[in-house]
Amino acid sequence: MSARGAAWLAGVCVALYVVLTAVGLTLELRAPAVQLPGDEKSLPALDVALALVLLVFTLVGALVASRRPSHPVGWLLLAIGVLDALTSFTLGYARQALITDRGSLPGGEWFAWLSSWLDSTTLAPVVLLLLLFPDGRLVSRRWRPVVWLAAVATALILADSMVTPGRLYGFERVENPLGIESAGFLRELDLTAPSILLLFPVAVVGLLAKRRRGTAEQRLQLKWFLFAAALLALVLVLGVGSEVAFPRASDTGNLIGGFVFAIAFANLAVSIGIAVLKHRLYDIDVVINRALV
Repeated sequence: MSARGAAWLAGVCVALYVVLTAVGLTLELRAPAVQLPGDEKSLPALDVALALVLLVFTLVGALVASRRPSHPVGWLLLAIGVLDALTSFTLGYARQALITDRGSLPGGEWFAWLSSWLDSTTLAPVVLLLLLFPDGRLVSRRWRPVVWLAAVATALILADSMVTPGRLYGFERVENPLGIESAGFLRELDLTAPSILLLFPVAVVGLLAKRRRGTAEQRLQLKWFLFAAALLALVLVLGVGSEVAFPRASDTGNLIGGFVFAIAFANLAVSIGIAVLKHRLYDIDVVINRALV
């Protein structure tokens, strides 16, 4: 693909993300809060913060894809953003049609069905992003089975959400329109958690293997990413610790913690862009030193 064609396609992806997310969030936030058993209360501001974080991922993906069209990392970032936007749009549409103003929009049950499995489609792109970062190649051919494993795991998770009979998550009155009784065993397997617990550590091991075998420049690229990942992990640990220490914290505390997490999460996307485009690549030691100070 030419640089001009890549820039045009990346721009279309960004526009899709902005439009679909804006419409989806607007419709979703209009719906009355639905809290299922075991779910925590979701604050509207945190939903907006997460949307802005994924906008950063999408913009970084567009920048990388337009500058380096042959590099898969940019397109994977764009895929993650667009898939999340589609999830937000279908969920907002379904809530408008089935909860906020029942019957106001056609096809609400089908949009609820779409939103129930679209959220799982980002598993494979995220794992591939970790496996192919920063040079767009796997550590070696021996890592190809991990790619196939990610594809199979994603397919099974999607099949679970698509055809397992029962009520759709988040919509108590809506039955799965494509539910197949014989596919009920997929729900009992509950493949989402095992897949995440298996695939993500393996992908991180691949990153560490690249750091050990790579050139000095690749080590610097990975250093940017690992530093951002360490900051994100620190924020997560502090957040869990605060919830344990202050279980009755107010919504304001949760809101501040959510925005801190959003900034740390967005920083991960920025580090990917710096590493792939090699912009200010050699400033990482200065950044780490100042952050520690």
